Amino acid sequence: MTNNADSEDYPRHERILLRDHWCLIAILVLAVNDHWLKHSSYAGVVSGKISDFAGVYYFPFLLTDICWMIGLRSLAKWRVMQLASVITALIMLGLKLSPAVRLLYLKSLGILGIHAHVVDDATDLVSLVMLPLALKRFCTLTGVTCSRMPD
Repeated sequence: MTNNADSEDYPRHERILLRDHWCLIAILVLAVNDHWLKHSSYAGVVSGKISDFAGVYYFPFLLTDICWMIGLRSLAKWRVMQLASVITALIMLGLKLSPAVRLLYLKSLGILGIHAHVVDDATDLVSLVMLPLALKRFCTLTGVTCSRMPD
């Protein structure tokens, strides 16, 4: 593997999300937390933050893989991951700071038959610290040297 971020020398069909044990752990933590802890006597501030941290970590990987599965290959996977990270941050900011975005999100999920609840808590934005960790992990998985990441 080279350190050139525009080089796609890892298999194009490879799903980064499934390759990263931290993503898989984040998804497991999110599932256990949302389906068990939040509905138990342990529910509270901590169980809410756990979901946010786990989701913010794995979501950019998921978006990156989806973009590549649907054929968006005109950009290097690193650039797609950067864009996915920005989209993740914008979604999180919108959900936590904008009642209109929150309502649109909940109505969209409702159309899909998914019942959800979004807590209006700006302190959940602390979970955005997971984005640099996700980007660093992406660099490790793909061989991109983070100190020489493209502009």
